Amino acid sequence: MFCIKGQLETFFEPRVHESLASHLMCGFGYRGRNDVVFVTSDLLFASPYPGLGLTSKAGQWQTKGDPTPASEAQQCYAWHLFPVVEFVHEKGDQGRKAERCLGAMQSQEKRYKQRYDWVVMARPDLMFTYMPYTTSTLSHRRIEFDDQVKILPRYA
Repeated sequence: MFCIKGQLETFFEPRVHESLASHLMCGFGYRGRNDVVFVTSDLLFASPYPGLGLTSKAGQWQTKGDPTPASEAQQCYAWHLFPVVEFVHEKGDQGRKAERCLGAMQSQEKRYKQRYDWVVMARPDLMFTYMPYTTSTLSHRRIEFDDQVKILPRYA
């Protein structure tokens, strides 16, 4: 399970969302279910994923340093890179968002009657150039970088 938590300010910049998809998700190397949960405090208005509660109005988010808001096409492209199973609206701090990530993960586990082996939490404004950790190199070790990235094994 991947949980992307925080504000979507720079998420729609191609170099940001593409790095999350290719280096964080694909680079981690997990071969099981790679579901994604987004936990954000952003108010959202139209859904590219019907039934999931995500809403993003075209032009709502601007890319950092760019006065031109992200277009509907840019937003659609960014969202299609992620197998999103749930969107959660949370205005609290990063700790509260992490709690909501874990709650969403548990509800998905209950829904599919299958536990996730790993939980990877990351902020949506991070750009990854590579993923230094994989499931084979971690061997159930826990990695944490403040509120930026957490890689947590799930124990049976």
